[in-house]
Amino acid sequence: MKVKPIFVFGSYSRFVKPDYSGFERDVDRNFVMNKATEIHQQLQRQLDVDTELQDPDSIFTEEDMDKALEAAKNSDLLLVCKFCLGLTKPLEKLLSLQIPMILFGENRVPYLPLDAYEYLYDKGKVQVALDYEDLRNKLKLHSIRNKLYNTEILAFATDLSEYEKFAVLRNPEPELIRERFGIHIHQIKHAELVAEWSQISEDEATDLVNCWKLEAIKIVEPTEEDLRNEAKLYLAIKKLIKEHSAIAVTMVCSAQLSPLPAECFTFAKLRDEDVSAGCEADLTSLLMMLLLQKLSNKPAFMGNVLVANPEDNILAISHCVMPFKMHGFDSNPRRYELRNYHGYKFPGSITAYYPVEKGQVVTLARMDRNLNVIHAAKGTIVSCEEGFSCRTTLKVQISDVREFISKTLGNHQVLVFGDYVEKLGELCQIFEMRFVKSNDNGTTRSKSMRARAVVKN
Repeated sequence: MKVKPIFVFGSYSRFVKPDYSGFERDVDRNFVMNKATEIHQQLQRQLDVDTELQDPDSIFTEEDMDKALEAAKNSDLLLVCKFCLGLTKPLEKLLSLQIPMILFGENRVPYLPLDAYEYLYDKGKVQVALDYEDLRNKLKLHSIRNKLYNTEILAFATDLSEYEKFAVLRNPEPELIRERFGIHIHQIKHAELVAEWSQISEDEATDLVNCWKLEAIKIVEPTEEDLRNEAKLYLAIKKLIKEHSAIAVTMVCSAQLSPLPAECFTFAKLRDEDVSAGCEADLTSLLMMLLLQKLSNKPAFMGNVLVANPEDNILAISHCVMPFKMHGFDSNPRRYELRNYHGYKFPGSITAYYPVEKGQVVTLARMDRNLNVIHAAKGTIVSCEEGFSCRTTLKVQISDVREFISKTLGNHQVLVFGDYVEKLGELCQIFEMRFVKSNDNGTTRSKSMRARAVVKN
């Protein structure tokens, strides 16, 4: 992400003394330029390696702002460091670029940034950072938005009748997804995926099957042929992901997929590789998964709210695609049992099971179909059961089941290990979405300057 620092010094720059006892008195041009160098070096040391800090522009007059405007056009984010009163209205010119802006100043001295924010807060996408920790956090959230822009999701088998029958009814329009997140939906017909699957060599599939056998604790129902067919599906989808530089995939879950197996085990493996893989062609849940995985740097589980018991405040979340690296993409994967698809619904299809540890804090989240609202809650896993409904059922205790059901935005819930509720609320500000939080009966609204997010061209 390209970050453009803009130092606004004005005619009378103000810098706080190191002991915070007042402002420096003898401030001339040399002092100011030395300070600019010092702050730029500090920014370079503090910011994340994924952030490209561009050369700073220094603003002393309104005329300087015009030069900065031209230099900032190819940036992804503007870091406006304000060290004077005044020159606030000229900053509005920068917002015409439709590039997000963070107002900053000296570390933990919000006086001058807030002075500018009073005027700018309702004129564009503007935030204030208090200190370097706050700045790093905000830049990470902006980098998520930047990484999603102009990427692709592959939606497989959308030409099947069950996609029209079920998924279309609950999915947002592709143009709405593009407008909100900058993501393209690329539909791939069933026959195209079958053709790719058919071209995977037996030797290539067998090599992968042997790897899976070594990882498995035991293999219960699946046959050697079942494993080869699943390996071919994984390799075919991986090939298409590479060809399209896709960051996420989804597919219809249906007997109409034949001769392909169901995608459960393949999708579990893809999630471990930081490819968001959503069940049942549910694009809304897939987008939620994508945001949570990027925010947490962990794969996510997605499941149905099967049971919600208000007496003990426990939700049962059940599905078949449990990743094996839930503690993080760099963590050691859990070993698993290889099983058939629950209920023999799709013969020859594979699922996997391992007992998820009790006591693990988790975040549950769901987005609405119009991509305007995200609801989230924190919970704790109290048990993990096999075969209650789908292959894996997690029982999660939350603070108030009735409140959760009244606020949540749909059946499929996305779950990650760890408490990311507050950070998810901050991410909603970046995407100009409303955030609804369970656990404390709190509802917060992110400020929205427009009805829809404006994605930078």
